[in-house]
Order: sequence, then structure tokens, then C-alpha cells
Amino acid sequence: MSKKAAKFNRQMMGGMGVFAILLLGCVFGMLYYSFRNVEDKQVINNLYGVRFVKGMTDSVEVAVNDSVLFRGIAHDTLFLKGNGNTRQNMISVSDLTTGETVNENLPVEPTSVIVSRDKKLKIETTKVMAPM
Repeated sequence: MSKKAAKFNRQMMGGMGVFAILLLGCVFGMLYYSFRNVEDKQVINNLYGVRFVKGMTDSVEVAVNDSVLFRGIAHDTLFLKGNGNTRQNMISVSDLTTGETVNENLPVEPTSVIVSRDKKLKIETTKVMAPM
């Protein structure tokens, strides 16, 4: 009986060793594949946050690439997606009460746009680090 039990124990230990090697191979294979696959990272392109400075209560029209995305009274933040040329986009802000228009080129990266008024309309752009 003891020889049979010892033989069975050796076979079980060998089987568990083979199973452990296969399991470790699968784990390391998945880790290798997950670190090698960089296609999962998506860059958010053409996303712009437009913020109007407090005190600006004029009727405003905001267009990106000749597409009007907002028309109304400015008093909050807008998040606009500019569809069009993937290399360059342009924002156009028009004051509907005075007829004044300001144009600014936008980068492809996510950007924060601040629209303010001193004596005339002014646009300031800042690139934003977005979580990817």
C-alpha cells in the first residue's frame, strides 16, 4: 500500500507542477499582451471647453469650422466638439449686439478657451491635460 500511495503522491505532485507552470505561463502571457497592446489608449481630439468670463452678458455666437455650435446669452461653460479638419480647427466668436467677430486657431489637443471682453472681444487658449 505504501508504494502505491507514494506513486500516487508523485503523480499528483507532477500534475500540480505541470498545472502551475501552465497557469504561470497564461498569467505572464496576458501581462505581456496587455502591456504590448497600446491601441486601447484613446486620445480625445477636437474637444474644447469654452468659458465666458463673468460679467459678459452679451448675445454671443460660437462657431467651430464654420459650424455654429452655440447662439445665445453667454453665462456658463460650453464643451464643444469640433468636427472637421484633423490638423487644424478654428473658433469664431461673434458678439451679436455689436457685430464684432474674433477668430482664433485651435490645436487638435483638448483645449480650454476663455472668452472675455475689455474694450473688445478677446480669446485666450490653453492646452488641457485630459485623462486618457
